[in-house]
Amino acid sequence: MEEMINFLNLKLNAMKTTLIIPLFLLTTLLFSQNKTDDLEKIPDQLTGTWEIVLPGEGEIPSQIFRWVFNKTSGNNGESEFHWLFKRKEDPKYITVAVLVSDFFVDGNTIRTSLIKAGSMQKELMKMEFYDEVKWYYPGDPMFGKFHQEEFYIFEIKENALLLKEGNNDEVQKYSKVE
Repeated sequence: MEEMINFLNLKLNAMKTTLIIPLFLLTTLLFSQNKTDDLEKIPDQLTGTWEIVLPGEGEIPSQIFRWVFNKTSGNNGESEFHWLFKRKEDPKYITVAVLVSDFFVDGNTIRTSLIKAGSMQKELMKMEFYDEVKWYYPGDPMFGKFHQEEFYIFEIKENALLLKEGNNDEVQKYSKVE
């Protein structure tokens, strides 16, 4: 009888191990999935180029804000934000800032994380410019002057991208550039 009990205990332990190992592996696999798998997919309507042309003021009569959204996977992408302006004496638009970021969509929110920043401006708040965009990367003191992470509330209505930066109440209306 004791041999039978020992035999049944061995069988029970073997069955526990047989069940526990697959359950452990399945649990580990489920909880190790990348958090972005739970995020929403980037809407196809968001990808592409969006811009808004605004009147400037003073010596800058014209400025353009431009977003370019590219999808790198279902819920991740790379975005570029361009701020351009043109003074009366400028033959072409000057890139005041271009911010290249990784982004993902979470509901109606776009979250960005800065990869590199560029500008034609030699020094912030001064009207002196390089002939082309100069790029700054993590570790460069100039890179640290740009916001590293941002979030934007968005809505797409027909051919318009309505974008609100962070907790700011102002909504900007961008048009799709074909």
